Amino acid sequence: MVEIKKVSDIGVKELPALGIHNDMSNNAYHSSLGISKSGLDNVHRSPLHYAYHKNNQREQTKAMAIGTALHSLVLEPEKFEDDCIVAPEVDRRTKIGKIDYAEFLQKSEGKTIISQKDYDKCVDMRTAVYEHEAASKLLEGGVAEQSFFWIDENFHLLCKCRPDYLKDMGDYYIAVDVKTTDNADPKEWFKSAYKYRYHVQAGFYSDGIEHVTGKPVKAFCFVVVEKDPPHGVAVYHGSGELVNEGRFEYVSDLKRYFFCKENKKVADEKKEAYKWPGYGNHIQVLDLPGWASNNLRRRT
Repeated sequence: MVEIKKVSDIGVKELPALGIHNDMSNNAYHSSLGISKSGLDNVHRSPLHYAYHKNNQREQTKAMAIGTALHSLVLEPEKFEDDCIVAPEVDRRTKIGKIDYAEFLQKSEGKTIISQKDYDKCVDMRTAVYEHEAASKLLEGGVAEQSFFWIDENFHLLCKCRPDYLKDMGDYYIAVDVKTTDNADPKEWFKSAYKYRYHVQAGFYSDGIEHVTGKPVKAFCFVVVEKDPPHGVAVYHGSGELVNEGRFEYVSDLKRYFFCKENKKVADEKKEAYKWPGYGNHIQVLDLPGWASNNLRRRT
């Protein structure tokens, strides 16, 4: 285990307790220090995007609200009212409606707000998940929403992850992540999974959980449910090749993040402004994508 004094990006006094937090709220986790998979996604796009999103809170979209509500209903239904609230159906064009809705907003501060229609949709999605044989078996006998904190040994950075569901199988774990999608068919969802770097999530979470617990994650599974009726459900298990590719990418992202942090530290010591790198300051060549090049070769 790396000594805390070697952590390069935060002060020791700010360091949250390393290990597993069973009682940390979702909001507390997201506001805590440490690089997460979503942070690595921003670094992967560009360090400039990471710095912006770190300093500017992202406004919750309707899709994000539905995802939060579904996770609560599926994984921790007993905590749904602590995390989410259903908006009343009032006419906000009227004076009384405006007053009633203002009072609602006041008492719902800090909670995810969803409409009655979206709540009903989430309930139907939850039913579909638990009517699926493989999904329902994966989502029993485990623990939901634990927060893990560890120090990466390569770059001495504080890392964190929050698996949706973790099943202790004795000598190993099974990790389960619940995803919503427009299309859960493997031909379409595999494209979406790669686009959103779910392979990186599998590699990063698996290594983090093993680092904290000393036990490997033998299976990283995705329970995927469609947002529209009939709410088709599919369960996918990440292959060894997929997890290893995710592991390669997250290490590359951590390395990029580490060097930016070190460069910023040097700039701070010199009292100079540090500009997080974006897409580059030089003129770049625009070429045909691979599929277009293949079409061109076929025509010649």
